[in-house]
Amino acid sequence: NRMLEEAEILPDGEKLIARFVEADVVLLRELAAALIETPATIALLGTENGSQAAYVFARSRDLAADMGKLLREAALPLGGKGGGKPDFAQGGGCREILEKAVEILKNAFLQP
Repeated sequence: NRMLEEAEILPDGEKLIARFVEADVVLLRELAAALIETPATIALLGTENGSQAAYVFARSRDLAADMGKLLREAALPLGGKGGGKPDFAQGGGCREILEKAVEILKNAFLQP
């Protein structure tokens, strides 16, 4: 998968895929589910719907990051909403949520 090949490698070796794709929400969920079958993978995917965006944040089972919490922390200050389970979350809001989520995630991973 090209997305996995182009993933950013985080300091602990996790693969981070953070991008917008052209897909509906059902396809977005399916894509995230397929990506996280690869160990040490985090997929922060968004799709634009007019001026708003829909998001699916997911992580492979071998990681501990809480995707529901990450989506809430990124979305709420920007007027969006979202949440879900630690391994798979969904939400929506403005386009900037994806950038904010990457920032929060990197800060969390880079902490000792």
